[in-house]
Amino acid sequence: MSGYEHYTDGIDAYGVCDSVEQLLAACPELEAPGRRFVVTVTPVKRANQPADGGWRWHKWGDYIGTQNPQHEYLYDDVHIDMVLCYHIFEKV
Repeated sequence: MSGYEHYTDGIDAYGVCDSVEQLLAACPELEAPGRRFVVTVTPVKRANQPADGGWRWHKWGDYIGTQNPQHEYLYDDVHIDMVLCYHIFEKV
């Protein structure tokens, strides 16, 4: 995106969380006056994952959520229904 670059303050520019509220709490700069951001948020639902392969935790950045992933693949974490992948860009 022209005029935007990866966010570099605080948390990593991309990662995984449980909710938008959680992301805002971890990164209060997103609501700071005088700064402008674009944040993409993509839901990943366990119910949509294949039994073989699929979405893996370590491929999407740090997890800042409160659920307790125990396996490499989301499909195998039967106690987690959904997570959100985020990516933060700041207007420069």
